[in-house]
Amino acid sequence: MREPAADGPVLYCPIAPAVHPQAERIEAECRAWLGSWGLFADEAGRARLAGARAGELSARVLPRGSAEGVRLSADFQMWLFAFDDALDDALGKEGEAAAPAVCAPLLRVLDTPCAGPGGDRWARALREIRLRVQALATPVQLDRWVAATGHFLTGRARESARGRAAPPPSLNDYASHRLRSGAVTACVTLMDVVEGYELPPADAGRAEVRALTEMCAVLVCWDNDIVAARHEERHRAAPRPNLVDVTGHEYGCPPAEALARAVAARDRVMQRFQAVRTRAEPVAADPVRRYLGGLGTWVRGNLDWSVRSARHRPAGAPAAGRVRLTGTPPGRDEGPLPLPAVAWWWQLPSDAREPGPGPG
Repeated sequence: MREPAADGPVLYCPIAPAVHPQAERIEAECRAWLGSWGLFADEAGRARLAGARAGELSARVLPRGSAEGVRLSADFQMWLFAFDDALDDALGKEGEAAAPAVCAPLLRVLDTPCAGPGGDRWARALREIRLRVQALATPVQLDRWVAATGHFLTGRARESARGRAAPPPSLNDYASHRLRSGAVTACVTLMDVVEGYELPPADAGRAEVRALTEMCAVLVCWDNDIVAARHEERHRAAPRPNLVDVTGHEYGCPPAEALARAVAARDRVMQRFQAVRTRAEPVAADPVRRYLGGLGTWVRGNLDWSVRSARHRPAGAPAAGRVRLTGTPPGRDEGPLPLPAVAWWWQLPSDAREPGPGPG
C-alpha cells in the first residue's frame, strides 16, 4: 500500500490532461445559464455554485466535443450541483417519505417532456436540458441518458432521505451505491452525444465496456472524496459519508490511516482500469475505441478540475494543491478488491484469453 506523502496523497493517473479550446467561454455561458434559472437560494448559494466551475469540468472531460454539446454537458453538470445542494435541505427534515414527491416531477419531465412541469423550477430546468439532449442525440442515446439520470435521482434522493445521522455503510455497500448516487454514469452517457458518434447497444453491454464504465464512475467519485477529505481534516463538516469516512469506520482506524487505505484502494482500481482499457482499445471498433478513450479523459479531466474547483471544499478553504498526481503505478496488480460488488472487474471474459507466462 502506497502511503500518502506527508504533505498529501499522491494519486496514480498516467492519462494525459486535455481541455476544450473554448473552455472559458463555456464556463461563462454556464454561469449565465445558472442565473437565468435561479437554481440557488441566495447570493451565497449562487457564489458557491459559480465557484464549482461546472463549465471547466465539462471542458476538461469532453475536450473533443462540439461547443454546443459541451455547453449542454456543462449546464447539466450545473443542474446536478444545484440539485445536490438543495436536496439535503429538502429531505433532511421530512425524511424518506418526502423523496417520491421530490423526484416525481423530475422523472416525469425526463420520460415525457411535453407534460407541463408546473412551477417546479428544478423540473423546468431539467426539462430544458432534456429537450436539448433530444435535439442532439439518437433515440438510443436519449434513452440511455434518461434511464441513467432517473437512476441517479432515485438513488440520490434515498441517500439524502436517510439523513446525516445514519450509520456509515459498509465499504462494499458504499462502492455499489456510489455507482448511482454520484451521477457520473448519467454524465458519461452524454459523451458520445457531445463527440458526435454512437456507442452501439451491443458494445455498451459487453462485459469489458460495462466494467470500464463502472470503474470510471467509481474513480471519479472516489477521487472527489479524497480531495474533499483533505479539507475535512481541517473543516470536519462532511454532509455525507465519503470513501475516507467509510474506510475509517470499516477498519476502525484513524483518519491518516483511513486516507492511506482509501488511496491504495483507489489506485488498485486505476491500475485495473488502465490494464483493461489498454487491452481492449487496440482491437475495438472505432466507436468503442473512442468511448474507452473518453472514459480515460473523464477520469483525468475530473482530477484536474477537482483540485481547482471550490465544489469539494468549505467556503473560504484554499485549493487542494497538496493532492498530487503521478504516472508511476503503485506496484504490481494485487488483484480484486475485497468488495463483492466490484470484484467482477477482475474476472472478465478477456482475462481467460490472456496468455499465461512462458516456460521458465
